[in-house]
Amino acid sequence: MPGPMVVLPFFIWSLVGNLYAAINLAGHVDNNALVSWGLIIAPLLNAAGGVLEAVVAESTFNQWHHLAAVIVLLGGVSLQAWCLFQVPGLFV
Repeated sequence: MPGPMVVLPFFIWSLVGNLYAAINLAGHVDNNALVSWGLIIAPLLNAAGGVLEAVVAESTFNQWHHLAAVIVLLGGVSLQAWCLFQVPGLFV
């Protein structure tokens, strides 16, 4: 069994949990659609970067695919961090 297939249930569990937390937190943000949607899109970008890294980059050994995966992951993490800092009262 390939390595990515072994961790697939944990990956899905992590994505669902992260999305649930993001949707729950986005429901508490008032009058800021950018932050609300950013909280929901960020876990999807993180998952897309993880899939790109595990499936595409590791099977082709092409460094450009690794770079693309890192850029997608950094985009998701940066968006999530920015959105979390925009939530009022979260870090008080």
